[in-house]
Amino acid sequence: MISCISAQNKSSNEGEVKECFDGNEYSFRRLRLESNYANYLIEKRSNVHTFLIPGNEIEEIIPYLDYERTKVFSKLTDCAPQISDLDGLDQYYNHMLIINPLNNDLIGAQRLRFNYIDKNYNHKHSYLEHSNEGIHNKLISLKRDYAEIGRTFVTSNYRNKLWLKELIRGFIRIPEALGIKYAYGMVSFNHLIINEKTTCKFLNSLEKSSFVGDLEFFTKNKYSNDISFEWDLVDLRQLETKLQQFDLNFKIPTVLYLYRLYCNVNYECFSIAKSYNKIMQLLFSGNLSNLNSERCRRLNKYNINSSIYRDN
Repeated sequence: MISCISAQNKSSNEGEVKECFDGNEYSFRRLRLESNYANYLIEKRSNVHTFLIPGNEIEEIIPYLDYERTKVFSKLTDCAPQISDLDGLDQYYNHMLIINPLNNDLIGAQRLRFNYIDKNYNHKHSYLEHSNEGIHNKLISLKRDYAEIGRTFVTSNYRNKLWLKELIRGFIRIPEALGIKYAYGMVSFNHLIINEKTTCKFLNSLEKSSFVGDLEFFTKNKYSNDISFEWDLVDLRQLETKLQQFDLNFKIPTVLYLYRLYCNVNYECFSIAKSYNKIMQLLFSGNLSNLNSERCRRLNKYNINSSIYRDN
């Protein structure tokens, strides 16, 4: 597991970060993805190339991916890993990489696991299971093939909703191409910068919303106090406005708005990333039957050879 670097130690590590990451040593331009990973190119457009690379082929790419991922996730909180984001699990996931073909920059990425009930799935290598112990057996008991999706990010040079939507497209269309109806992913929520009362109100609002999932996996702890809070149970913007009356720092993660807009995701539960960045992880589920069909009709399907990924 990755140890937390505290705020007090952060400054002492800045030189080490600089030494490791300065310059173009980890530029994706060095990887020649189009020639070296052509079998995993699932879409080629004039302004974007999309790859889905299996974990057993990712070894050369890992240092480059780690560099970009660390730059993004290290800013979430002072307790986030500042040197390396690696957790030892990337080899067990497939990696969606969005590349700018004009300069071969990485635009964004996420990792995916495809879990089929007819396979002997080793959930010990799942970050979802690590964060929500017992969830795999719960899903198997419901007889669900499912995708686990995480470490979703857009690099700093491409930070806008266009590329977040492209990653959400992957959340929908990649599992769909592999015959998987359900997808599960966690959204980071930094509860450390807001007061506990507002956190309680937020979590209880999600648990009482109209978009609660069916896993019945709610976590009982100090945040589960029954604090009544009135809202329409649907509109996240309304919820954000009301909660800002209690704490001006409160903000619903942007990506959550988009997941709700396109996928109508359901809230399942939360956990604390104790071995990672110490902040909350909100688990949401997507179901192909619940998509916003009007919005999703513009999200084209990928050209995916399912036989490559069915066994990964």
